[in-house]
Amino acid sequence: MKRILALAFALLLLLPSLAFADVIVEPDNGFYRTHQKECQHREGRTYLADGPDGSLNLYTAPGGTVAETLQNGAAFYCQWTYTDKQGIVWGFSERHGAWAPLGYTMVQYDHIAFREEHADRITTPTNTMTMECKSVYLYEYPGAPNPLQMGNLDLTAEQLYTDEQGRQWGYVSYVYGIRNKWFCLDDPANDQLSGEKKAAVPSGYEAPEELPTVSNRGVIAAVVGGVALVTLAVALLLFRRKKAA
Repeated sequence: MKRILALAFALLLLLPSLAFADVIVEPDNGFYRTHQKECQHREGRTYLADGPDGSLNLYTAPGGTVAETLQNGAAFYCQWTYTDKQGIVWGFSERHGAWAPLGYTMVQYDHIAFREEHADRITTPTNTMTMECKSVYLYEYPGAPNPLQMGNLDLTAEQLYTDEQGRQWGYVSYVYGIRNKWFCLDDPANDQLSGEKKAAVPSGYEAPEELPTVSNRGVIAAVVGGVALVTLAVALLLFRRKKAA
């Protein structure tokens, strides 16, 4: 009995860590299930369609048939990729349940793009910088739109950035299930620090030279059409033979 109680107590102690553990949700997709080992989990980003003809085809599987077509500018979230034998990188859109060639996309400006753009101005504090915030706004990146308000937090700035107005920002990688946010050390409760929306940036993937262009409907139509033509040709041949007889 004592052992059971001790085990139960140990499990109770583990509950907080289990509650905040990261859970990786795998795609409910046939291609993923059969190629799970070749698929790579990445930090999720929002991609924007940027096809060469004003639209982007999404496919049932990498190298498969067209499942849906998005107009350029349409957004989808992706955190799973697959690289085929031709080196084409495909991203899975959970929203659409289909795969997109990421070489035909842009990326919505986010904390990753900000870090890449301002790498030379982001520093690591020499001393621990923890701030008790009764109210704080967390930004995707310094000056990003739509900040998230939270309260009663002790935030430790892991990295620092000073913007053009001289305001100092702190970066936190994780807080209560929320990842990769910035807060203004000089004015944490201010929700009016947003600037203009940043333009999308290149995804960094090479555009493929050629992709499948035949959809499922197209395949079916081609098969049906082919059968109809063959049937018509046979009927005409039999008619002519009968007429000649």
